[in-house]
Amino acid sequence: MDDVTPKLLDAIQNDFGDLLSKNRTLACIAEKAKYGKVTYKEAHTYAAELGKILSQAYSNHLSSETLPDGKMYFNIAQRILQPTLGNNYELASEIAMQAQKAVNKKAKIGLAVKKPDLNQDKIDGIINRISSEDNFDDASWILDEPVVTFSQSVVDEVLKTNADLHAVYGLHPRIIRTTVGKCCKWCQSITGVYDYPGGAPRDIFRRHNRCRCTTEYSPNGTKRQDVWLKKWRTVPKSALRLNNDISVGHSSGAMFKNAYSVKLPDGRYARLAGGTKITKIKVFAGKGTDVPIREANMLEKAYHYKAKDWEKARGEGIIRDEGENKKAELHWYQVGKGKKKEIVKMKVKRFMNES
Repeated sequence: MDDVTPKLLDAIQNDFGDLLSKNRTLACIAEKAKYGKVTYKEAHTYAAELGKILSQAYSNHLSSETLPDGKMYFNIAQRILQPTLGNNYELASEIAMQAQKAVNKKAKIGLAVKKPDLNQDKIDGIINRISSEDNFDDASWILDEPVVTFSQSVVDEVLKTNADLHAVYGLHPRIIRTTVGKCCKWCQSITGVYDYPGGAPRDIFRRHNRCRCTTEYSPNGTKRQDVWLKKWRTVPKSALRLNNDISVGHSSGAMFKNAYSVKLPDGRYARLAGGTKITKIKVFAGKGTDVPIREANMLEKAYHYKAKDWEKARGEGIIRDEGENKKAELHWYQVGKGKKKEIVKMKVKRFMNES
């Protein structure tokens, strides 16, 4: 039996190159990247277009009629998908890195942009799945939207890699994730503004098929860049109003979700229950007390308020975790004057039903 793989791979690569050269959207974004003006929004657009083009090239040449026995055997899948998906990774990551360079330049960050490793597990997953069916046509959908999602995930990985790098250097970025249009419950559940990495959900960069969630990225915690609109906006320095109690509203806005994200003892994150209050609030360390805050210098670097102005407080509140309301003793840091303070790093010290 003749080896059809080289001819199929050559045809797919040629078709991809032809479609790429004719795509005006990609050409415009690539031109902007040359001059350091590309945004993360454009990087996501670029990656999605790459995925669509590659999917089209696959569709043009792969079928049960062109494959031996109508099946995408593992060795064929590996020899075709590995280089073509790898090429999409290279193209998408390069544009995303140019977008990150623009972010760093705007924020006056002197760090070099870091390139993420190729996510081989995702490629292997596509290869294994497409080769598991006896008839290629039954699994051809795997080379459609999942290929687009793979390409977009490369941009997410560039963002995550560099946010991790900035965090290591003490820049304490914030990640803002918002939904677009009618979105699934899972995406809605992780929408919000998060201190990164400590305050962010584990899946903040996760992307499922047809997911079009947007993300924003703030490299220093005092300004944020909307990576979809290329606008810099000041992040409000007041998260909650403090009287004797903290009222927890029902709002689902981004700042609300940042302020009310609470770290659980097991390392997961939950929310304060809407419509409740944090009561019995007491400042027990920091400003106005005789007890120093060991983390005061870290807080100053992270949030740009002087170390001497920070307070550490505790209170009692209701946590919404896995569909249940749980009463807990909460600890947090706060800073500011009067009734408006910024609250950060809220955590559950203990649940009230625990000894």
